[in-house]
Amino acid sequence: MRTLIILFGPPGSGKGLLGDKLVEQGQMLKVATGDILRNAVKQQTPLGIKIARSVKSGILVDDDIVNPIVKKALDEASGNIILDGYPRRLSQLITLKGWCQQAFEPLCVYMTTPINDILSRISQRRICELCGTTHFAAAGCCPKCGGRSVVREDDALITQRLNDYLKTVDPLIDIIDQWCRIIPVNGMDITNGVQNVLACLESF
Repeated sequence: MRTLIILFGPPGSGKGLLGDKLVEQGQMLKVATGDILRNAVKQQTPLGIKIARSVKSGILVDDDIVNPIVKKALDEASGNIILDGYPRRLSQLITLKGWCQQAFEPLCVYMTTPINDILSRISQRRICELCGTTHFAAAGCCPKCGGRSVVREDDALITQRLNDYLKTVDPLIDIIDQWCRIIPVNGMDITNGVQNVLACLESF
């Protein structure tokens, strides 16, 4: 059975960077719901316009939009999968548990990055207007394509997003703890985090 690595933690805690480093190890695909949703917004599809309203207001995108996107990505992928940005609600967690029953062995990576460090990271986070690559730089160009780097629209609402996360999302970890194994990772030490996750995978 394949492994589904669930990256769980607040915005700016290092989930995306950890996922990218794990992908570099090979035989893993990262499904990042935030990247998928931002791409839909950039393309200005009818779905993207609907998503944009939620992003601009800092609220979570509705399940009827997110769930089909995640399910399609999981169905089309092969090998082990890294899931970044889902679940964010109890209803999504229940849905994910149902999907995993016959297809995946779940493993949760719980980001324990201190809030002060998260705020510092967010202040430096940028996204490329051309290719959508997220990176960390005070100013300048995208390191991937040379495009203009701008502040992510949702990062401007970071205080609201962190408060919403602590109130509605973080409590889900208690339910996840009853469902699958959890590995705590401090996002300020990604190298050690990658090593711990890989060691855990070897024991599966």
